[in-house]
Amino acid sequence: MPAPDRLLVRLTLAQPMPAEAEEARRLAAGLSDIEWRRFRRLLRHNDVGPLVWTTTHRLGLWESLPPQVRQAIASRRTTVEQLARVRLARAGELFDRLAARGIPVIVLKGVAFGETIYADPAYKKMNDLDLLFRPADVPALREVLRELELVPLALLDGGEEEDDPQAVPDPRRSYHLPAHVSRDLTFVLGLHWGLVNPKTGYRLDYDGTWARRQPLRVAGRAVAALSPLDALHHLGVHFHYYKTGLKELGDVANLVRAHPDFDWDTFGRMVEEAGTATAVLRPLRLAEAMYGLTIPARWMQRWRATADPFVGRDTERLAARADLLAESRSTWSSEIEKAYLAFTFENRFIPKAKWWATFWHRLLLPPRQVFSRTNACRPGERSPAWLFAMNLWRTAREVGREYGLAVFGLLMLKSLLELAASLLASGRGGRRRMDELRERLGQDEAQIMAFMASFD
Repeated sequence: MPAPDRLLVRLTLAQPMPAEAEEARRLAAGLSDIEWRRFRRLLRHNDVGPLVWTTTHRLGLWESLPPQVRQAIASRRTTVEQLARVRLARAGELFDRLAARGIPVIVLKGVAFGETIYADPAYKKMNDLDLLFRPADVPALREVLRELELVPLALLDGGEEEDDPQAVPDPRRSYHLPAHVSRDLTFVLGLHWGLVNPKTGYRLDYDGTWARRQPLRVAGRAVAALSPLDALHHLGVHFHYYKTGLKELGDVANLVRAHPDFDWDTFGRMVEEAGTATAVLRPLRLAEAMYGLTIPARWMQRWRATADPFVGRDTERLAARADLLAESRSTWSSEIEKAYLAFTFENRFIPKAKWWATFWHRLLLPPRQVFSRTNACRPGERSPAWLFAMNLWRTAREVGREYGLAVFGLLMLKSLLELAASLLASGRGGRRRMDELRERLGQDEAQIMAFMASFD
């Protein structure tokens, strides 16, 4: 692994061991100007500036960084700290209202890790505050959301319909409400009664998840967190296939490192019973390659034997490229989703047609660096024709991961029908979905689009 990459890996450890801290100091002292430029590029690409800010201060390395690197880190840290302060202030009010109604809640992922593993609520930029509820508590939860004047966002899959606010959701059909956002767009909630879409066929034990939950304090309020076993399982089933950066894999590695007595046998049985070997194999294998995480070989072998063969081969190909690991992260799928979201929100034919074209262009013809990152190769190592064909194959797999490959073939037809309907309705006026959202949020369209673009 190149020296700048290795230094960045060491600086994304929540609690570096003495030998790791010493290695970080040695690497920082020896980087050339060219290597520092690579370090800065990888820092931005992996979006780990806020955590590196904390680690370099803890290790006494901050002043040894070049001024341009410090400036980039400090700027990102300031932005994320502001977001975290607002999130925690709003979360406190939400938790108070939930507690008053006796509604238990489990705080998921980044916000929970910020309080436990990292002791730093601003260790990374987070899109939202993710929470887990019991299905029976969802009607009361909806009342709290209305009291706080939080507005539901109709994202790609929309979540559970709210035709009957008192209805208890069916966890066999769905697993979350639409995301809810404050009217000033500074506070976003992800609201779940399941940890994964039931259409995946995974068999998660939610009774066990709730029984194993652990006490946690967020914003000074008593809530709960997933157990280490469930938290790692959640990271696995929620892991985005191409977000293979330090921001994502660092959570996997630091979670395991924070629990030296992690029960791999119980976790292994949990994975087998849930049928999630394909999901957990990739993040664990890449965290093993990136961070030197120690995972029992017998369990890795068992998961490989039952995982999707393509995922196993593809993951091993990337894990073997130590020179590429730190630059393999791709968030291009988020850009595709944003284009589709804008397309679905737009009713006017000409703007809708532009978003339709943007969506399909992003879906089928991503930038060249995306081809390289998703295929674990450098420019020139593979032919353009091979990369294009692989992109089509990977896109089909990604779209079909939860909904079946047939949906990819129908997506073009669906979008064309929606576009045609917009053309037919263009002469009749009608109310735009974006207009409705603008009214509910009290924001103009440019502000809403900028807010949506901020998600990664």
